[in-house]
Amino acid sequence: MLARLAEARAGAAAAAEAVAAERAAAERRDQELRQKREAAEEALRVQRPRPLSDVAATQAAEAAVNAAAAAGLMDADAAEEKKRELQQAAEARERLGRLRLFESDLALLGFEAVSEDDLLALDEKALRAQFRLRSRELHPDAATEEELAGRPSVYELNAAYTSLLKLVR
Repeated sequence: MLARLAEARAGAAAAAEAVAAERAAAERRDQELRQKREAAEEALRVQRPRPLSDVAATQAAEAAVNAAAAAGLMDADAAEEKKRELQQAAEARERLGRLRLFESDLALLGFEAVSEDDLLALDEKALRAQFRLRSRELHPDAATEEELAGRPSVYELNAAYTSLLKLVR
């Protein structure tokens, strides 16, 4: 009888240690996500709106379009349309560059295997829908502690959503 009691206590102690280890691992993952997000936000603060090479390439292309229009090779409407296309392409590259800084947050929300076109089309509605889907999976009221073991916390999910929402708006 005493042997069984000792075995039960040892089993309970081992289970408590396993739970503590899982919590510590989850806290380390949350800390890594926070550090990546902070680094991405800092990079976004110091990053130029558009790389100089992109600005120079866009300006050179616009100059070529202007020269073609001036030489009569292209009418004025087509030249304006081409300039608009160049501007939209430059803005898309800029937005994609900003979103790539937050890859860990995108992965946390479930956007890890998304094409560039889908990332460019990401809007507030799609982001909110994905956030709600993931929050149902990670919320402690909707899942057991065993199901949540080793997964990021809801707090990290909220922080990822907030940081990406700033970029999408």
